[in-house]
Amino acid sequence: GILHLTGRAAEMIKRGGLMIHAQEVEYVLSLHEAVVEAAVVGIPDDSQDEMVVAFIVARGPVNEAQIIRHCRQNLAGYKVPQRILAVSSLPRNTTGKIVKAALRDIYRVEPGS
Repeated sequence: GILHLTGRAAEMIKRGGLMIHAQEVEYVLSLHEAVVEAAVVGIPDDSQDEMVVAFIVARGPVNEAQIIRHCRQNLAGYKVPQRILAVSSLPRNTTGKIVKAALRDIYRVEPGS
């Protein structure tokens, strides 16, 4: 089938000169049996592009390698997250929308980021 994505330009991630719909990566992550929900953001890197970083709420312990493998099987290589961070919940605003700016802040203080 064909998946058509619509959304805000702010939801786009620039990687290797190509644009990535965060929603597409989130959808693929949500298909993995260990993932309850996911949010994907772009984090600026040294190459003036963005690194694809996924935050997931998981059903128990997370095997990052398995989730990366799942993404590689279902996404073009440039869309595969470079980092996957497990969180207990995703930050939301009063209307229930995920606050992606807060996720970027979490990444900035995460050890090893």
